[in-house]
Amino acid sequence: MKKLRTLTLMLAFTLFLLGGGIVVQAADDATIDEKVVGETVTNDGEDFIVDEISDLEDVNATEGTLDTSDAEEVDLSGIEVMKDEQEIIPGIKSIFGSDGRKLVTNTTQYPYSTSTYILMKFPSGNEFKGSGQIIGEDSVLTAAHCLYDKNEGGWATKVTVYPGYNGSVAPFGKANAKKIYIPKKWAKTEPPAEDYGVIKLDKNIGQKTGTMGLTTNTSGAITISGYHRDKNGKLFTQTGSISKTTANSVYYKLDTTGGSSGSGVYNSKKQILAVNAYEYRDRSEDNYGTRITKEKLNNIYSWAFDNNLAVSKQKGINYELHVQSKGWMGNVANSTTSGTVGLGLRAEAMKISLSGMPYSGDIQYRSHVQGNGWQGWLKNGEISGTRGQSKRLEAFQVKLTGNMAKNYTVQYRAHVQNKGWQSWVKDGATAGTTGESLRIEAVQMRLVAK
Repeated sequence: MKKLRTLTLMLAFTLFLLGGGIVVQAADDATIDEKVVGETVTNDGEDFIVDEISDLEDVNATEGTLDTSDAEEVDLSGIEVMKDEQEIIPGIKSIFGSDGRKLVTNTTQYPYSTSTYILMKFPSGNEFKGSGQIIGEDSVLTAAHCLYDKNEGGWATKVTVYPGYNGSVAPFGKANAKKIYIPKKWAKTEPPAEDYGVIKLDKNIGQKTGTMGLTTNTSGAITISGYHRDKNGKLFTQTGSISKTTANSVYYKLDTTGGSSGSGVYNSKKQILAVNAYEYRDRSEDNYGTRITKEKLNNIYSWAFDNNLAVSKQKGINYELHVQSKGWMGNVANSTTSGTVGLGLRAEAMKISLSGMPYSGDIQYRSHVQGNGWQGWLKNGEISGTRGQSKRLEAFQVKLTGNMAKNYTVQYRAHVQNKGWQSWVKDGATAGTTGESLRIEAVQMRLVAK
């Protein structure tokens, strides 16, 4: 944990700040070259706008036996946690009464599979360990102080994550950071209110572990599952209640030590509401984490999902494209663009669903795929198209059924290679092209009352 007025490195998966952030390449001990682009500092000149979104109510909760084919034995016993006040100030503790932390005996079980042991190396040459939470197929939420520390030379130059690590085996293997995001304010003055960040990974390891959701709601019981300094790399968990909330912090009498920073503080719905990050110097306050506010939620979404998302489960028609080299782009709704324009990237798969509608009925759709032709009809959020086969979507059709079809028309259009945006079509008509070997790059969809 990071103590007040003391810099201590530990990882925490969580938030981001509306209007700007910092993006950093973290690969093979490379030196980071920062550039200022508007409200965003980035190593690659990236600039983006954060749209307002709502809580991620749906989580990818993986049940049953998970894929551990990439399991590997890993000895991390030699890595030290930076000394903090708990060690250098006698009598300072972060355990409330008897130790309430419980060993997780099966770290391949969701949601523990999303808890991530993190190792980071800094320009000083020091290596540290922390915790984080998988929130996307290639995204981990953690504390900013695990990623950037002025006392250690600034940005972490190498970050490696081990989801579900059990003290000796990494059941899902490991992944390395290819990009790091934190709020710009953290890099300037390191205020506790901005202590959150996102790690983008070099592989979609979250497809095996499942993912956690995010929320601004601070009601109900909370759980912290993390890698504490005194537990030798094993995952421990504890459930309790919130003792107090402020504008930017969530307080709790849950036991924390160095190494558990960056753990997601999550509710019974497996939604993260804060990033575990701090212990106070005395017992006048409880341990606490950086609260996920609406602004931070927007930032986290933008960082984690390639800056292309608007809403989650908005009333109306919701849809999402899987795009070449980017993966799933994040849910959008009601005429918002999903995909990319001007980047020459192919759409490979799509999901479409309805939310909050007053009538019964399904939304059905099918895709025309490179080399395969028309696939079968699917419905209500099922994946149409292909992933991992480098095949372009060339056309698609959408239609409503039941009372939805009696009361609404579904309209949609495609942005096509060399053609741009096509005209709107509706109710089962074809958007895109067939027989021309042209890729769909983006789509828009909307419902119109009859």
